Amino acid sequence: MEESKMGRMDVGMMRYLQGEHFRVLVAFDGYRLTVLGYDYLALKALCTRNVVGSVGNKIGVGKESDVFVGGDPDRNDLCLKFHRLGRTSFRRVKEKRDYHNKRRAASWLYLSRLAAAKEFAFLKALSDRGFPVPRPVDACRHLVVMGLVDGKTLCHVDHLQDPGTLYDRLSL
Repeated sequence: MEESKMGRMDVGMMRYLQGEHFRVLVAFDGYRLTVLGYDYLALKALCTRNVVGSVGNKIGVGKESDVFVGGDPDRNDLCLKFHRLGRTSFRRVKEKRDYHNKRRAASWLYLSRLAAAKEFAFLKALSDRGFPVPRPVDACRHLVVMGLVDGKTLCHVDHLQDPGTLYDRLSL
């Protein structure tokens, strides 16, 4: 694989993958689609739409998603959030969320896609109404693409000049 100066894999290079590379993307038992294969399909679709041009390092792992830094074809920074519902320690999401309307069976990939669509819709609605949220760019399958916010998370802030003012701003 070719890597750019910024340490990102060029998504356009995925078309040159050989047959042996796809063994890690597709499970053998009846050619079941794996999470990595679903990642590839989402990235390929967004690359075709000229939304994503590169994928960088992992910048966060949560209970329901993996977050990567990425870039558009013009090398502007983006945030790529891959929804990963169904991790081993968070299996009760089917009962707790309304994604699948109480269906008896739903795959984790399908639920991840529904979660991503719902998050993108909320991001878009909040952004359109002037709320300070990351800029929603696009969504495809279980991947939400948004603008990268440069800053610190609140848990990494050691000292505040005026905690009362911050509390008032956050409480609005």
